Amino acid sequence: MLTLWSSKKVPLVTTDELLDNKSMIAKHIFWVMAVPIWRDLHFYVCHRYIHIRAIYKYVHSLHHRNTDPEPFSGITMHPIEHMYYFSNVLVPLLYTPMHPFVFMWLFVHLILSPAAAHSGFEDHFQSDQYHYIHHAKFECNYGSPGTAFLDIYCGTFREQLSYKTIPSRTKEWARESYLGLPQTATHAVYSLFTICLVPLIVWGSNHRSFAMSIASTVAVGPIVLAMLLCYLSGDRFSWRWPFQKESLFGTFGVFFAAGTLFCVVPLFHAVFLFLS
Repeated sequence: MLTLWSSKKVPLVTTDELLDNKSMIAKHIFWVMAVPIWRDLHFYVCHRYIHIRAIYKYVHSLHHRNTDPEPFSGITMHPIEHMYYFSNVLVPLLYTPMHPFVFMWLFVHLILSPAAAHSGFEDHFQSDQYHYIHHAKFECNYGSPGTAFLDIYCGTFREQLSYKTIPSRTKEWARESYLGLPQTATHAVYSLFTICLVPLIVWGSNHRSFAMSIASTVAVGPIVLAMLLCYLSGDRFSWRWPFQKESLFGTFGVFFAAGTLFCVVPLFHAVFLFLS
């Protein structure tokens, strides 16, 4: 964002401009107040998106190795997941002139909130048994208590640990992703792809004619590659598991489109503007 602001590729509101414009002040107050709500909504959509089996297998399963979470596990995740999770901070900053304070407030909120949500304690103001159940059961409670209405609507809301919907033989699937030597050839390919994204962006900064193709590779590539490798590996799960019972052109399709819009599109625009 600093690069985009300093190069004037993205408009910036200075402190003087903010204080001289009452409507601008009102807009900023709105976004500061709306940040927790926007972050909750984005998290639900993004989190559900990366739970699609093909993406979960190579990305989000790393985070789910911890079934009994604690504060530091909140932000412990695969680099690809970091990209989609922090894409939250790109809205509204990429699309409307804002003061850097909004960026800082949103970014700090993104970093600190997962510690509370993964605290494992129930005696503080932001305790989150809701997400604790998610880590224990995998396929429920994709949001936070603030977005429970979405889980209720989708039939993925759970209030306790006692229910059983997943066969015991499938509970080990989070072990498939490790930091270290890949356990399978397809995991090795995905890890190599992830590592190559950084030098690709560095190279692209000196070859700006490739901005669109590199931005597409960074933003869309991880999704496409995960689905391709999932198919090639002969995975016994549906690529949409655990949402395979949802209508492709109904609930699943809506949230898949929302995940692409909330996570992939802002990331593409950010990388494209950065390189162009």
